[in-house]
Amino acid sequence: MNAFRLPYFLVYADEDPITASWGNRDFAAKTLGNHDLNRVQALQAPYHEQLIMKPPTPQRLLQAMDDWMDVVRG
Repeated sequence: MNAFRLPYFLVYADEDPITASWGNRDFAAKTLGNHDLNRVQALQAPYHEQLIMKPPTPQRLLQAMDDWMDVVRG
């Protein structure tokens, strides 16, 4: 993972009922410093599909992603 140099915006739910979050935390811990634009958004919700959460959370998440993409594009 030390060689992973692409910028990323990692979104995951800490209480995901399907996919354990430890893999996301491990990935972020080992790669977050590889690029200045890397971002991690750990949601405190028991969801697997984050965008089906009740408003305004999905809209805030999508806006954060859109803002991040604007920065990445320069």
